Amino acid sequence: RTYDASAQDAMYRYKFRKMQKNAEFFSQQMALAVKTVYADVKFDAVTYVPLTLRKFLKRGFNQSEVLTRQISKFLDLKILDKLIYCKKSKISQHDLKNSKDRFRNVQGLYGCKHKVKGNILLIDDIKTTGATLNECAKQLILSGADKVYCVTGLITYNRKDV
Repeated sequence: RTYDASAQDAMYRYKFRKMQKNAEFFSQQMALAVKTVYADVKFDAVTYVPLTLRKFLKRGFNQSEVLTRQISKFLDLKILDKLIYCKKSKISQHDLKNSKDRFRNVQGLYGCKHKVKGNILLIDDIKTTGATLNECAKQLILSGADKVYCVTGLITYNRKDV
């Protein structure tokens, strides 16, 4: 769902201040969304968008991984842990002004460590343009996934593109 200031604040408190209770709330809501929106889909596994090493070291955890671990319990899904990897990023997506730059920035940035099969659920915390999810889903398909479905805690819009 598109977020308002309070939802954004809650996600940022989780993401940047490690408020784990907020992760519990978002993961419950995301699992509920999956059960509702993808009711007819049988998922074979769940995985998450990785962080660059620099962001992981700065933050101390991958917020999407934590959400995925909780969602996997709610949905009783196997986690494909650390399946997608992130090569060294030149520019943070957050710093880019428009969707064209964001899509260009993630081209070739991600890869998969091994082959996969079936329907995969891909988790990320926030979707702005969809560039990161699109590139990760592409890598999962290239690695053998039949279909990739995505869920995020929040959806926002890049103001320059609206």
